Amino acid sequence: MHARRGFEKAFRAGEPRAALVLSHIQQLYALEREATERALSPQQRCQLRLEKSASVYTDTFALLEQLKPQVAPKTPLGKAITYAQNRYLPLGRFLEDGRLPLDNGQVERLIRLIAIGRNNYLFAGSDAAGQRAAHAYTLVLSCYRLGMDPWAYLRDVLPKLGDTRFPAARLAELLPEAWLQQQRQQM
Repeated sequence: MHARRGFEKAFRAGEPRAALVLSHIQQLYALEREATERALSPQQRCQLRLEKSASVYTDTFALLEQLKPQVAPKTPLGKAITYAQNRYLPLGRFLEDGRLPLDNGQVERLIRLIAIGRNNYLFAGSDAAGQRAAHAYTLVLSCYRLGMDPWAYLRDVLPKLGDTRFPAARLAELLPEAWLQQQRQQM
């Protein structure tokens, strides 16, 4: 996502060559959409990526190599090319594992909630209070990641945590993924 943004910025700045790179990136996203629409397993998605996405990825970086000598390094396109080339291996990790997303957009959207309130949390009260806040955020963001309503989850789980009769050996049942699975089974 970060790598793509640089090329989008260059294109908005009037650099038509950035459109070439963006078209390659769009091909990668189209293949990811295909995998999602076909409901491929992580192994099948990885196979699709190896068969189709890997060549698009390689072609994209070959294009960057071709464009680099033609572009001043301090221009938006030059900066985007350098940024992407410096991250060739990390950006390509999605090709190795079908569980990895093509970009980090989902994580960025989740972390944005924390980043927005960062200054508000400078005064959590103590290190222990900061730890408790981090745990709470982890639970809430896990709910969002799973497509759950965090308030429904917390309304159900918090009373159980406060109930001394709830067995400690069953606490794992209260984690968001396990809770969601239980809710689906009850439907």
